[in-house]
Amino acid sequence: KHLICLTVLACLATASNAETITVCPDGACDHVDIQDAIDSASDGDLVMVGPGTYGPINLLGKSLSIVGDGDPENVILDGGGTSRVVNASQVSAGAVSISNLSIRNGYIFSNGSSAGAGIECSGTDLNLDNIVLEACRLERNSSGYHDTRGAGIHGAPTNLVITNSMVRNNDIELINTGSLYSRAGGYGGGISVLGGSLEIRNTRIEGNSVQTSTTGGSWHDNHAMGGGVFVQDAALKVTDSVVANNLCTVENQSSSVATCHPRGGGVMATGHGEKFFSNVQIIGNRIVGRSSTTYDSQNYNSTIGGGMIVGGPVVSILGCLVESNIVEGGLDRPGRNAGGGIWFDGYQGKNGNCDLLIENTIVRENFSGVEESLGDRIASGIGFQGLFSSITVRNTSLSSVVQLAYSMLHNWNVDPSLFAMEDVFICGSTSPLGGSFNEEGLDVEYACSDCNGDGLTDSDQIISGELEDLNDNGTPDCCEVGGDCGPCPESPWDLNQDGMIDSGDMGLLLGFWGECMSAGCPGDFNLDGKVSGTDLGLILGYWGPCE
Repeated sequence: KHLICLTVLACLATASNAETITVCPDGACDHVDIQDAIDSASDGDLVMVGPGTYGPINLLGKSLSIVGDGDPENVILDGGGTSRVVNASQVSAGAVSISNLSIRNGYIFSNGSSAGAGIECSGTDLNLDNIVLEACRLERNSSGYHDTRGAGIHGAPTNLVITNSMVRNNDIELINTGSLYSRAGGYGGGISVLGGSLEIRNTRIEGNSVQTSTTGGSWHDNHAMGGGVFVQDAALKVTDSVVANNLCTVENQSSSVATCHPRGGGVMATGHGEKFFSNVQIIGNRIVGRSSTTYDSQNYNSTIGGGMIVGGPVVSILGCLVESNIVEGGLDRPGRNAGGGIWFDGYQGKNGNCDLLIENTIVRENFSGVEESLGDRIASGIGFQGLFSSITVRNTSLSSVVQLAYSMLHNWNVDPSLFAMEDVFICGSTSPLGGSFNEEGLDVEYACSDCNGDGLTDSDQIISGELEDLNDNGTPDCCEVGGDCGPCPESPWDLNQDGMIDSGDMGLLLGFWGECMSAGCPGDFNLDGKVSGTDLGLILGYWGPCE
């Protein structure tokens, strides 16, 4: 098997005047250690790695392709919990490609600043494909002003492309000590990019975290931003991907003045560079702010952006699902809770401010604040702050089964004349629009109808394409004509579209079992990012012939 793969790759390498260097632990290849292969390689070479577990590597500034032979779960780079796993920084001769590998157990402890326990790629164009990047950790326990970035991967600047991959369970943990003036700044539990660009396709970013805390003293700053992804002054494009169950927390036990700023449980992406999201699920991310400081100002104790904080010269949110994200701030002392789903931060540029488009997007069951939260609670769905040139919201639904006493859609300080809304549906709030809006000319409907009784609002199902509304009146056509709005025919429950919900569909469902690698995977009926017992229960509930 190894010889066949290596022969094909050798032919490809010869055609491009590059060498193929092979690595396998049994001694049957050119090298048994990846670092030895890198040491002997030249720019443009291919390093083919056989199944096995290997130690950390340093690309030494060389433009190489590192390719695992087989499933990434079987070709592993392991930091052993003691060091960075991959140093791919400062490669200027060309791009670096890494594919079909697991990169895990990177670890850096520093009393100063640190970054990239899994991969460091500053100054490099890096392509990652079919990678599992997991269980990498950055720690700090000290005083002083220091920043910690990208437990999984960090680049400043970088042009980074991640496709068909998994970035999971990487974390930053910072303890801020000292008697006076210090900062615990954690940015990007999974990914951190400062400058350049980041593109993410068909990738799952899950279970990453940034956690900071302060003990004693005063005048401490505490930042935990971008639990899954942190991007500053860089272009960001995310398509067909899932950002789920990431976390940012700040716990402030300073004796006097201290800031408490958790931001962007799933994603924080602001500053220069276009931000583009298409067919992305932002699900179950959370930010927590707890402060015992005597400093009461809500500006200094604010917890914002449970799902995302986004800003830039051009921002597009197209065909996305933003669900079950939570802002959990104002604990112990009053604080501002804002943007349960998304908080838009605007942009100020030489050529204009932010142009924002939200279209064909579902925002549901997000929360700004919990029962214990003290202080303001605004924008459970979406909030706007900062400088904009235009804000367009089309064919978008915001909903919650809980009747909220605070706003679903909130304008903090934006000129109301900049808003244009068409076919916007809001359900589940006694004060749907908060802040300053001129409702004349805004096409907003306050509707919670569920004509087929399946527990999902009609607007959600129309926007997702599950039910048709050809006459564009907000009511599914099947309900208007007295037809069947159930799962058959042409519905996700009938996976093989044979007119029956039966063992054939169950067999297909079991084949899809587990975590989805991309948004909208088959069998994920409840859109929670995985095919599980809940989805199986839905099939059983509709068992039998379609009528």
